[in-house]
Amino acid sequence: MEALALCDFNGTREDELSFKVGQQLKIMTESSDLNWYKAELNGREGFIPRNYVTVKPHKWFYGKIRRAEAEELLSKQRVNGAFLIRESESTAGDFTLSVKTGNDVQHFKVLRDGSGKYFLWVVKFNSLNQLVEYHYTSSVSRSQTIMLRDMEEIQPQQVKHNKYEHAKH
Repeated sequence: MEALALCDFNGTREDELSFKVGQQLKIMTESSDLNWYKAELNGREGFIPRNYVTVKPHKWFYGKIRRAEAEELLSKQRVNGAFLIRESESTAGDFTLSVKTGNDVQHFKVLRDGSGKYFLWVVKFNSLNQLVEYHYTSSVSRSQTIMLRDMEEIQPQQVKHNKYEHAKH
């Protein structure tokens, strides 16, 4: 997830991340303190105050949902490649890309190198957004061709009533 700095922030503690208005920051995780995010800027990680940034949410980012919940959501999708990104259950600060493939859901660990770049295989990206954009046109899988596709909004099933059902007798 990305955020845009609304104003300058000069961190006063070693674990705080300073930034200038207009800079793009990568939100890594939510802090246990609801007033702060853990973020990254230019390869440096630290905490930033939530009220100094505006988060640019994406439909595909689901945050802290379990693997089973991701599978349930994606199993209802009709198109191969429907996907979401969620926070890893096993490793704090990491992300997982969950993708519908036929009747299954595959889970890809989003890796990070020493400079904070994201990748699945070889090509590296500065943000999750860039990784997703790339995989709209390049396969996420090495064993089959699967391009990412936005999830469809699932509408609740409407109950059809017999037009005479409510007539008074």
